[in-house]
Amino acid sequence: MQVTRTRATNRQEQLAHAGAVRCIHIGRKSGSVYATGGEDKKVNIWSLGRPNAIASLAGHTSPVECVSFDSAERTVIAGSTG
Repeated sequence: MQVTRTRATNRQEQLAHAGAVRCIHIGRKSGSVYATGGEDKKVNIWSLGRPNAIASLAGHTSPVECVSFDSAERTVIAGSTG
């Protein structure tokens, strides 16, 4: 008997930032949201399975180096070096 394995993949390309992505954090509560920080000084909030950011936060004066959610996934904390 021959066993054939197939692997389904569902990849989608996302344009996250105008420059390189510096950091990413996946929400631990649901595992279905994530935040990215980039060289473009923005934080983007994403929902898994959606091709576009659900929110984009600006205001940093230098590239975003770290992002994190609070335990309830209601607040995003981000930091930059500038």
